[in-house]
Amino acid sequence: MTETHHPITQGDSLRRVLATLTGLACTLALALTGMPDARAIVGGSPAAAGRFPFAVSVPKAGKHLCGGTVIGARSILTAAQCVDGATAGQLRVRAGLRLDATGPATQIAEVAQIVSHPDYRPKRKLNDIAVLKLTTPLKAKPATLPNADRTPTGKAIVAGWGATTEQYTLPEHRTGESGSSVLRWTEIPLTTDAQCKTGYGNNFILPGMICAGNHSVGGKDACHGDAGSPLVQGTTVIGIASWGHGCARPNHPGVYSAVSYFRSWIDTNTT
Repeated sequence: MTETHHPITQGDSLRRVLATLTGLACTLALALTGMPDARAIVGGSPAAAGRFPFAVSVPKAGKHLCGGTVIGARSILTAAQCVDGATAGQLRVRAGLRLDATGPATQIAEVAQIVSHPDYRPKRKLNDIAVLKLTTPLKAKPATLPNADRTPTGKAIVAGWGATTEQYTLPEHRTGESGSSVLRWTEIPLTTDAQCKTGYGNNFILPGMICAGNHSVGGKDACHGDAGSPLVQGTTVIGIASWGHGCARPNHPGVYSAVSYFRSWIDTNTT
């Protein structure tokens, strides 16, 4: 799971083995290989028109693949896993409340360039962040970015078009859940790194990751189809949906790329 090896003491061997097995399950369940099976909204509600103007769908071959966030007229923030192995010509960006709608409320733009973080590590979802540069500008109001030194606390909202329930665990058990045609959202508390590590293990919650979810009870989360989707406080995007063990499970909150951690990289690649 990692290119860096650390000594394991006899006393914590079992715990580390269990954490490794959990990490493998996460990777299998959430890997993006051209199918919309990253993260999605569980325990949420349909969004009202105009509430999240910065939330976009990133389709591939005409089908919803991931979410994204408008951070500039020609710049979309998403997860690197969503574009891993893709070319710009294979992707589009769709702004609008419904995936099945047409007309003036829907905007579609082609992708001119994909800029993934150079240190993205797919097995660990480390540095899971990318910027899509568009050929034409979107009229959607962009989200704001947090300061580089900000450590978010309190509650946040995740919004996306993914599945509304966990219907499979490993790839061979997929049931074909296609997600929601309308944008959905849910409010969830941010958890501490210590809380998050109790479920995933110390070696899987890494720098640049933050966690959000009802830690002890679950019930609300991103799920299959929401990788790249925004985690926001107000109109500030603080996280990018990345990975997790199942959907909305107790002791396994959703894991997000922390936007403040990558602020300098984002600024460099959107100017």
